This record gives sequence, structure tokens and C-alpha cells, in this order.
Amino acid sequence: MGFALEALEMLLKALGYEVIEKVPVIGYFDRGAVSKDDEVLKKAFETGKKLIENLR
Repeated sequence: MGFALEALEMLLKALGYEVIEKVPVIGYFDRGAVSKDDEVLKKAFETGKKLIENLR
């Protein structure tokens, strides 16, 4: 992943957004592969809930 996640975060911050949480997901290359990983989906769901709370 290298610098990609940090670079995206810097871009969002430059546009005035705050990064609440990062969910790095690596090692998935096939279409739909992430949808089969319950742990990743759970983490994404919980992070989405945090985002909604911060938007209120």
C-alpha cells in the first residue's frame, strides 16, 4: 500500500475534509472478493456508523 493511504488522506484534508478512520483492505484482487470477508465488512459497517454520527 505504501504511501497511497496517506496521500489520499492528505488530499481529503486539503479539500477541507476530516478523516475519521481508515480501513485498509489489502490482498483482494478478484471481483467481489471483499464481499466474502465478514471481518472486513463488519469493520466497514462500524466505520460507516462512526461517519454518520460525525455528520450529525
